[in-house]
Amino acid sequence: MDRRGDYIAQRILRFLQSCKDLTLETVAVDATSEKDMAAMVNGLKYPIGGCMHLITIYSDGTFASHTQESYDVTFDSKVKSFQVLEKVVDINKLDWLVTFSSVAGLFGNPGQTNYAA
Repeated sequence: MDRRGDYIAQRILRFLQSCKDLTLETVAVDATSEKDMAAMVNGLKYPIGGCMHLITIYSDGTFASHTQESYDVTFDSKVKSFQVLEKVVDINKLDWLVTFSSVAGLFGNPGQTNYAA
């Protein structure tokens, strides 16, 4: 979120950092691996109050150029990672849970039809 010109993300991050009762932690982990996700969750210093589920696999291409595999890979990662999240975190105890698909689903983006899952 430190990219130049990404002012909305920077504004959100500054707001979250200003919340004194919030510990914000971003972790890169294979979200489709139950073992890796469980290790990450068990290694957290504080209990999880909420979760943002943001997953992407880079697989751009026009609709006509996709194979079944290149088209489905973005769906599979989102579904499997959410299934793993359900196994390692009791989502019923979270204060909030936000899942993201893609802005391609809302605004449309040439070459990103498969992101609109």
